[in-house]
Amino acid sequence: MVGVPVDAKSAAVRFDGLWFAGLLSNKQRKDATHHLRRMVHGLGRSIIDLERRARESARRAGKTFCQTPTARLHGARYPGPLFHSRCG
Repeated sequence: MVGVPVDAKSAAVRFDGLWFAGLLSNKQRKDATHHLRRMVHGLGRSIIDLERRARESARRAGKTFCQTPTARLHGARYPGPLFHSRCG
């Protein structure tokens, strides 16, 4: 399974299937699930950090964030994904 891209939910289901079949012990299932959760959390953290660095870099370059009308309507926490020199 190492190196094969799978989504977290299907991986967890596979761990459960192996556990139900008696091919994984309780400890192996717990360890595998814990490792999977840590990997997903780490990936999410990396994406958040990347976005934060991109926004800071754009701000330093003098670019502004153009917020879509829908994002403004719903009170989005972040202005939006698009960077422009000027918002029109």
